[in-house]
Amino acid sequence: MIIASTALISLGLVFLAVSALGLLQLPDLYTRAHAVAKSETLGLLLIFAGLFFRPELTADAASRLALVLVFSLIANPTAVHALVRAARRSGALPWTIIDQTTADEELGTVGRLQAAEAAEAAQATEAGQTTDVTDLRDATEPGAPTDPTDTDRRGRP
Repeated sequence: MIIASTALISLGLVFLAVSALGLLQLPDLYTRAHAVAKSETLGLLLIFAGLFFRPELTADAASRLALVLVFSLIANPTAVHALVRAARRSGALPWTIIDQTTADEELGTVGRLQAAEAAEAAQATEAGQTTDVTDLRDATEPGAPTDPTDTDRRGRP
């Protein structure tokens, strides 16, 4: 019984660690809430199941532990749902991958594409030629090779 108890508690701790990792690594409130709600609830369930197999657990303590388990199985998903719903109603937007132009507009900076277009137009004006910037735009289409220094909002490639 002690081996089964230890195994269940250890597996529950692994799920809680995954929950903490998801909280730190995922990009926005919605994905973090999803990771925490699922893995934390399962981790608590496994830990409580492991505690039920402990030989030193009395009947009185087991009944209180069962009440705490039922409450946490109901309260965890409900609280996360309420949190996400409140965030959505207050205007929190989900994290999405956006193109460089939209990101530059949000940040108020001039992007690499606009700078490249301006530089090419200046060179063409000096040479007395007209420019076609569609080839520059095609290079930034999805699926096109990207600059290895490109990063998302969190600075990750």
